[in-house]
Amino acid sequence: MSNRRHGLAGVQFVLGILISVAIAMHHGRAQTALGTITGVVKDPSGAVIPGARVQVINDETGMVVAVQSQADGTYLAPSLVPGEYRILVELEGFKRYEARGLRLNVGSTLTHPVVLEVGVVTEQVQVSGQALVVETTSGQVGHTVQVEQILEMPNQNRNVYNLVNLTPGAFMQGGEVSVGGSRTQSTAQQLDGVQSSRAGLGANQIDLAPPIDAVREFKVEVNAMGAEYGRSSGGVLNAVTRSGTNEFRGALYEFVRNDRFDARGWAADVKPTLRRNNFGGSLGGPIRKNKTLFFYNLDLLRDHTASVRTRSVGLPEFQQGDFSRATALVGGQVRVVPIYDPATGTGTFAEPRATQPFPGNVIPKSRWDPVATRIIEGRYIPAPNRPPNNVYNNSGNWQQNALSADHRNYHTIRLDHELSTSTRAYARFLFTEPDDSLDHASQGYGPADPDQLYLWNNRYNLALNVTHLFSPTLFLSSTLGFNRLTIHRGSGACCDTNWAEKFGIPVLAKVAGEAFPRLNFGGGLVPVDAIGATGNANRFAAFNNFDYDFQFTRVGGKHTLKFGFKHQRFQGNDNNRRQPSGTWAFTERFTRGYDAQGKAIANTGIRFAEFLLGRLNSVSVNLEPMMGKRIRYYAGYLQDDIRLTPRLTINLGVRYETETPASEVGGRMNGFSPYKPNPLAGQGDIPAWATGIVTFPNRFGYGKYLWRWDKNNIAPRFGFAWRLGRKENTVLRGGFGLFYAEPYSRNVQQVARMSFEQSYEGRHPLPFTLAQGIPAGALDPIPESERTPTFGMRGTRFATSTVQFFDEARVVGYSLDCNLTLQHQWRSWLFEVGALAKLGRHVPFANINLNHIRPEDLPKLETTPQLLLRPWPIFAIDMPQIQVMSPNWGISNAYLGTFRAERRFRDGFGLVLAYTFSSWIDNVIFVGDDTTFGDNDQIQNIYCLACERSRSTNSVPHRLVFGPIWDLPVGRGRMMGRSWHPVLDGIAGGWQFSMLGTIRSGAPFGVTVLNGPLEIRGDAADGTELRPNLVKDARIYDARKGQPLEGGNRGIYWLTPDAFYLPERYHLDNASRTLPGVLGPGAIDLDLMLAKNWRFREHYRLQFRWEAYNFINHPNWNLPGQSVGGSGFGWITGASGRRIMQFGLKLYF
Repeated sequence: MSNRRHGLAGVQFVLGILISVAIAMHHGRAQTALGTITGVVKDPSGAVIPGARVQVINDETGMVVAVQSQADGTYLAPSLVPGEYRILVELEGFKRYEARGLRLNVGSTLTHPVVLEVGVVTEQVQVSGQALVVETTSGQVGHTVQVEQILEMPNQNRNVYNLVNLTPGAFMQGGEVSVGGSRTQSTAQQLDGVQSSRAGLGANQIDLAPPIDAVREFKVEVNAMGAEYGRSSGGVLNAVTRSGTNEFRGALYEFVRNDRFDARGWAADVKPTLRRNNFGGSLGGPIRKNKTLFFYNLDLLRDHTASVRTRSVGLPEFQQGDFSRATALVGGQVRVVPIYDPATGTGTFAEPRATQPFPGNVIPKSRWDPVATRIIEGRYIPAPNRPPNNVYNNSGNWQQNALSADHRNYHTIRLDHELSTSTRAYARFLFTEPDDSLDHASQGYGPADPDQLYLWNNRYNLALNVTHLFSPTLFLSSTLGFNRLTIHRGSGACCDTNWAEKFGIPVLAKVAGEAFPRLNFGGGLVPVDAIGATGNANRFAAFNNFDYDFQFTRVGGKHTLKFGFKHQRFQGNDNNRRQPSGTWAFTERFTRGYDAQGKAIANTGIRFAEFLLGRLNSVSVNLEPMMGKRIRYYAGYLQDDIRLTPRLTINLGVRYETETPASEVGGRMNGFSPYKPNPLAGQGDIPAWATGIVTFPNRFGYGKYLWRWDKNNIAPRFGFAWRLGRKENTVLRGGFGLFYAEPYSRNVQQVARMSFEQSYEGRHPLPFTLAQGIPAGALDPIPESERTPTFGMRGTRFATSTVQFFDEARVVGYSLDCNLTLQHQWRSWLFEVGALAKLGRHVPFANINLNHIRPEDLPKLETTPQLLLRPWPIFAIDMPQIQVMSPNWGISNAYLGTFRAERRFRDGFGLVLAYTFSSWIDNVIFVGDDTTFGDNDQIQNIYCLACERSRSTNSVPHRLVFGPIWDLPVGRGRMMGRSWHPVLDGIAGGWQFSMLGTIRSGAPFGVTVLNGPLEIRGDAADGTELRPNLVKDARIYDARKGQPLEGGNRGIYWLTPDAFYLPERYHLDNASRTLPGVLGPGAIDLDLMLAKNWRFREHYRLQFRWEAYNFINHPNWNLPGQSVGGSGFGWITGASGRRIMQFGLKLYF
């Protein structure tokens, strides 16, 4: 596809520029993707030895870092690529020391003490794998997911970040990650030290999960990180890709899923169709040994799912204007629904009040609208292909097994190069490309298919790092990073044309409506489902992040000093033509009959008939221009790790960071100043006290930015690590830090653009037909002279009912982290117990309408018009909304207790056991794509946010995760079957077992009112909900909780309906945001992997593996019905979770 070719050409151009800039500038952000090896050199008496020559050698790449021990015996080798290392130490008068098998993890510090024995340097002392596993240099809390766990654990959908669940205090839910008591979407992601999400523009979800076979390991930073980390009030996912080695090594693989292998879900009659193939390969090796190494991974996904779509297409004769068989069930009888001729009406064009039906219930073609005629002649509505679900009105008479496909290719390329003995560099480029072959029209509807839109996303991520040693005590690590996401949504080459011009729709034909018009004639007595593109019908967007960062490390005496600077630029270019060909809606208004007294005749009128006549009820068109949002971020930091005594290290750090408010390259944004005097106050029915005006950049006293630039963000950091006991294998650690958040929710890109989009909203009464189209000039750009302080207000030319804006006094949110942990190493085992807290302040909400009537004023609705009771009555009458975008008014207090037992994979066995206890209280409601375990956490009263304080819907009190990996000790050379015949070994030897299990309790949730007093439910669509009253001392759990429903219903009992009652008129009631003392159902997920390995030659291994997710086929119950007054309230009638199988074949060489 041309879009893809242009995209790759653009990336090649950008890649060339970035490499040139990186070499010239040595800026970037890679220090947190690298690691450090340190220790103290002593003699047998315990005296420290300065001046010893220390070589740290990467066994896989052969690259060497040479340093010396300092006056206190300390040596430190920073900015090392994660991997397997050995250490060589030499000094005249002592034997040569060599330590092998030292594994360095991402973003970690490995401590290896050295004891030199007296002798000659030609003699050698060799040790193996004796590095301390306990963390002895910092107070931050984190956990590394090892390469064996990444490659060998069962992993549904092969998303590497599913293994976040192995970390105490962290979990993945709905594809998003929460770390240490933070909301999802507040966790930063780094790949080789470079940001891998478009977080600057309010989308901090995981945009790019690298392929499993391209990842070496990743670390989850949970709490109280050092000063080099910022712009995240949650944790950090810090992943690194694999490097090439001095030997050519690689793998070929394919993983297959098919619905034939899977079990049915609870209460499911059929299994969803699935054909999923994930295949590819990797190769790494030397270009020049010990000097230049490469790695490449190609990962391809072919994912096909099918779902049954059932729609209503009416009878074939409807498309001939014949409605003589258009029937419905009326009063217990099947009757023909008459259609009346609006030309016989006694009223107006907008309200014809028709008195005579069309003869024979047939509309002659001479009366058809020209646009409707062309659409019917194009045969865009299929004929019925099945008996209807409802024989009375023929609904549900068309069905298709619709294919949904995801074809994607992932490329990961990495080069590691040693420029000199003191300078090393690496470059890594990861990009994805979609497959264009899915660009085709659907059967039946063709281009008019409501589900026809296609989505092509391309992702690009580049990391360039240079590390230079100026001296044995001064180092520089620098990186340049680039992250890009492009989104293209449209009808595809098959169907991408100017439909408005094709059908003859005036005005829109001039703006090239690339998507099929949305024709909304669904519903009513005789339903025919809508056709045409839904919202966001045509979109192209490109989001770019540029990272520039450098860090110096200075080692001297007892101090390891880090200081650095970071700069990020965020660009969001978004052209979202949401409804380029319009959404045209029809009702029964014009074909409804009226009697001689002017009274409407019930059960008359058909929407599809009104489409043929071209008589509209409403129309909306939205053509957003290309918007270019820009944000810049600046940070500087200083971190000093001080080794006060051989047993005690403290970490002192401070970070300063600031981020500009979002701006638009053409100034195409709006704000709102709620309390500035209103120019129309006192005029007409607008009260004299009315305040508030719409604001624009560089006008009326405003500059480039429309809200406050928060510049006073200083973040202190502190930590300590204290070794206890004579063996120094027990460490007491603690830390504290202030962490500033990413400032926005994802709304920053596509909102607050009043007057800068071409749009038209027309509602009944409309003075035109479908063929006449919207009025000429309706989509003309608004002139700059019209953007005055009265813009959007009632009575003005561009009156609106919704104003979106960001709070002028907005400040950056932050969290206060603290922890106290105790670690103990016993042989190969690490045990850790910890207490963690994360206190969030200025936490973002979802969007909130500020124009609510105050609760105490609700009784005044008896005598006062609703509009005049609202704080800002200056905008349109129908539910005016003053909508503040993602206000950061929330608080969140999370307290966690954690336990971890871990045996790193060695000698064929590894295990992680992670337990988390959490107590989490907040007043924060659901934000964008934020995911929670509970539900219904909308606020009720915007004037009392403290009243919304309740247990968080993410507060899962107990969570246990365990993950063993075990190479069974059976086969040639193993404990059992050491001398087996090769044939027997090929059958019974080489088996491997792994498991990923999660057992958790349920989460809090809330309940709402389905049918309450309209006077206080009128605002329910704008981020608030009405809640019921709780009966005092009532039992909320049903006495039959967990027992099967009676009366033939499928499900279980959970809540007692009689514990709740509806609110009184004009009253907000007392149920808390989440119910006190009540949790939803818990969950059990047990995933299993069983593999058979055949080894041949020296480096060849063939693996066949079987994975079963939820292998016990355990149903995990959904939340109960949560609408008081609704059917099924308090019952659980659904469950998720079914056994899914995957088979894989992998050749290592």
